[in-house]
Formats: sequence, structure tokens, C-alpha cells
Amino acid sequence: MRKNQIIALVAVVFILTAVFLCPQSLSDRWKDQTLTLVSPFFKGIGWVRFQFRSINEDLKNTDQIKQDNLRLQAENAQLRAENGTFRNLEQENQELKSALKFQRSTSFRLLVARIIAREPSSWWQHVTIDRGTEDGISLDQAVVSTKGLIGKITAVTPGTSKVVLLGDENCRISATLEGTNEQGIILGHPTEMGTVQLKMTFISRTANLEIGQKVYTSGMGGVFPPGLLIGEVVELVPANESGGFGLYREVLVRPLAELSNLQDVFVVLGKK
Repeated sequence: MRKNQIIALVAVVFILTAVFLCPQSLSDRWKDQTLTLVSPFFKGIGWVRFQFRSINEDLKNTDQIKQDNLRLQAENAQLRAENGTFRNLEQENQELKSALKFQRSTSFRLLVARIIAREPSSWWQHVTIDRGTEDGISLDQAVVSTKGLIGKITAVTPGTSKVVLLGDENCRISATLEGTNEQGIILGHPTEMGTVQLKMTFISRTANLEIGQKVYTSGMGGVFPPGLLIGEVVELVPANESGGFGLYREVLVRPLAELSNLQDVFVVLGKK
């Protein structure tokens, strides 16, 4: 193969030398004929070069598209992350606004606290908040959210406090029904559906009971101040199914505070 290339090169050099040494007229004729003969060859080379250039540009374009695609994917991921952060900040901002509005509208002095611990297996029983005796917290103080009562303080350290929730059977609350003078006791227990259900018992047999009635603390137990919203009546227990052999009535109450989704709460320090 290399020998053939050398022979072809020598032939080309010979032809070119002959063209330049011969008379002008003959040289011009040979040049024209030579150009006529080799022009298809050069056209072919030009076509091949064009094709290679086109393929190379296509490869560059493909590589650029890949790079642009990776860059856009990274930007999209960053924008999604920023959007999620903005949504969280917006939600937190709305919660802070709601908390501030609640503090201003309530007739109680409130100390804001954040839940820092809770047991997943007994979330309806108790939580731990980041306030303690150093913040003026003491035993049996009521704890509320912006929606309603959630429980009371049962243990205190200098920097933290334990709150027993409405869902715990040990958190008994003296309560009254909206629009009546009826008194009763709120008892809590979790349901099979993973929610918390409250029962108000020891209501008089002649009580005027209705679905949707609000239930408030009565203040009669000496622990919770009167007027704290607990929940609303969702079911009337038939008299023959109530405790005490029908001597008193019972209703089921839905707590208005979302006990399973608590973050910021308020400790009731007293009246304003």
C-alpha cells in the first residue's frame, strides 16, 4: 500500500513539472484537461469534507443539547427545592400570624412553646415542650393551640415540661355545654382509626343536647380556667346505653385541636 502511494506521488510531481516546463499554449490546454479530469475528484473530496463537517457539527450540537439538558435538570431541581422552602416558609408565616392573632384575641395570658419530643406509639398521651420553670411554667397549667385545649402540664424541669394530652384517660376535664348550664366530665381515649375521641359523661338526663354544640372548660375542677374551647358534640349516646343505668347522659366530642399534628402551643399563665 505504501509503495503505491509513493508511485502516485511521483507521478503527480512529474505531471506538474511537465505542465510548468512545456509551452504556454500547451500548458494551458493540459491545465484545462487536468482540471476537467480531477474536478470530480475534488468535488468528491469537498462533498466528503462537507459531510464530515456536518457530522461534526451534529455531534457538537448533540453534546451541547446534552449539556443544556443536564443544566436545565439541575436548575429545575434547584427551583423545586427553593419552591418547597418557600412553601414551608409561607406556611410557617401563616402559622405565626395565626398565633399572634390568637394571642391578641384571647382573654388569657399565653406563653408560646414548641413541641420538641413525643412518642410515636403513644402520641395521643403526652408531648414535651421547650419551656420550664425558668419561663414561669408550673404544674397543672392548661396548654392550648390556636384551635382549642390540648392538655395540661404534668411534669416540669428548668427548661422543659411534659404535657398530658386530652387523649390520655388520666386527663379528666370539668366541662360545660354551649348554651346550657349543663356540667360534665371529659374523658379521652384513642380509637381504632388512630384518632382521639372524647366522651363527655355525667350530664343530667334532662339536658338539651344537640349535634354541633361547643364544649368548654367549666373551671369547676380547679385545674383548667373556665372558657377554654375543647371541641364540639358529634354524637349523642342513647340514654339506655349511657353509664349509670340511664341516670345520666353522655355525648361524644371531637377535639378541635389537631392532637396528631402539633408544633407550636401556648401555656395558659392566667387571665389578662
